[in-house]
Amino acid sequence: MHFRFWILDFRLRPHRVSSIQNPKSKIQNVQRGFTFVEILITLTVIAVAVVPLMQLYATATEQVAYTDDLRTALDLAREEIEKVKNVALTEDQIKRLGNVISPPIALNKALWYTVRMINQTASPLEVQVLVYRNQLWGPPMTSLVTIINK
Repeated sequence: MHFRFWILDFRLRPHRVSSIQNPKSKIQNVQRGFTFVEILITLTVIAVAVVPLMQLYATATEQVAYTDDLRTALDLAREEIEKVKNVALTEDQIKRLGNVISPPIALNKALWYTVRMINQTASPLEVQVLVYRNQLWGPPMTSLVTIINK
């Protein structure tokens, strides 16, 4: 009884074939590889695919920073409104205090200003809080309005 064994050889063959390795071959020194044009086309395709992704990443980073700033502004405005609601002052005392500009608060690599404005003519009393980032005047980051009924 005879047994046969096959040995499978999966080693990679060299890309260069020369007449020394294969003396019966009519083609001598055949080199396989990429041409300069193929490399340029590949780099162009990669660039066309990567540039929009980089722009998307930059836009997403800006949006995250803006959302963080907006969240900070809303938290500061809510805090200022809670101060007005929880202080044991009457409507007349709040009216006499008038508009208040708080000192700047350093948060998230910026200076934040809150401005509390009282609408003297509204009944019940209307309080508006404006929150500014890095500058006191200009467009506010956020604005909240509440009614004080005491």
